[in-house]
Amino acid sequence: MLQRIQSVFLFIAVLLMLLMTIFPVWVYQPENSDTVSVLTAFYFEQGGVKEFMPYTLIAVLAILSAIVGFIEIFKFKNRLLQMK
Repeated sequence: MLQRIQSVFLFIAVLLMLLMTIFPVWVYQPENSDTVSVLTAFYFEQGGVKEFMPYTLIAVLAILSAIVGFIEIFKFKNRLLQMK
């Protein structure tokens, strides 16, 4: 499965894309305020209000790119096809 270096890099990319859907991408809290802004792959939360659209597109694209990377890992028999 991880026979070539590009397979290792693809595995790292898949792992990071999946971790991006779990952990917050961005967190901001001004110095003089109790309001916290959090951007995750699924929503943007500011002051307790969550906005799901268009931020769910980030999660969908991250999951799709992880799936494509995972599929490409198993194309190790054809090296030229895997490098594309």
